[in-house]
Amino acid sequence: MSKYDRLRDHLDGIDGNLWRVSFSEIEDILGFRLPPSARCHQAWWANEARTQSPQKLAWVRSGWKTADLDLKCETVSFVRGGTAFVRPGNLQKPLRRLAEPMPPAGRPDHWLDKVLGKLAQQRPVFHSEADFQHALAWAIQEDSSDTPVRLEFKPLSDARVYIDIWLGLQPPFAIELKYPTKGIDVNIGAERFTLANHSAADLRRYDFLKDMARLEEVARTLPGARGFAVLLTNDRAYWRPGQREVSIDDAFHLNEGRELSGELAWRDHAGAGTTKGREQSITLDGRYSLSWRSYSTVGSGNHHEFRYLLVSIEKLP
Repeated sequence: MSKYDRLRDHLDGIDGNLWRVSFSEIEDILGFRLPPSARCHQAWWANEARTQSPQKLAWVRSGWKTADLDLKCETVSFVRGGTAFVRPGNLQKPLRRLAEPMPPAGRPDHWLDKVLGKLAQQRPVFHSEADFQHALAWAIQEDSSDTPVRLEFKPLSDARVYIDIWLGLQPPFAIELKYPTKGIDVNIGAERFTLANHSAADLRRYDFLKDMARLEEVARTLPGARGFAVLLTNDRAYWRPGQREVSIDDAFHLNEGRELSGELAWRDHAGAGTTKGREQSITLDGRYSLSWRSYSTVGSGNHHEFRYLLVSIEKLP
């Protein structure tokens, strides 16, 4: 018995030989989310006469083949036999994804957005960055049990690069996390969260951009590899524009709607004490438009709203 049997049964019941469907509709039929590889790799949907992949067996054994795969719009066609036709009454309803409102700044949903949305319902706040790292890794594993998940993984043998969360797919996924917080004391259920009051936001922004550059390095070295840089915070200074027009760290600001690319460096008048250990400029090969999203609200008052920034590192120029 396979967890994709419901897809096979649905295909067996189709009256006609063409079925155009969205990934979310397939998930409704299956009762669980497709793995991240289904949204990122064409090979997951490839037609193979001899295969052991459970999802491919679901359509191959029913006499169907996939066609017209669109990973960007998350749609695929299933075709049975030779020339496709549609019998009256078998027209599909409009895809729900196309009817959904666009997210802020026009950034499309990534599978990780949906994992974070589910995680927020279970864990609206975390004790520390390590707590966030372990909780997100666990949520990814629950979302896709067949995905190998590793923590603090070293993907490049000749470099001192360690990735917070590594998904051992082919090609792989790398996730880097940051969790700077403002100090709050809040109870969630029977659990008390006393968050640290992290200062030096300029240095923490620098470190996040350094994460992005590290993910670009992985993408350059491992063909097809993809990365995600995630910053979760309750400090509004990260998503709001700076109050001063010119500051020593304005190249590193991460406010809503900003575009990042090229060489990012401290202003000339930045003091040695401020930049110690982080003197080097950061160069990003890609171009990234920043879009923040709501994560959770815990209690009321200042610093009780959490938002996250998710930057996807994909194909580099």
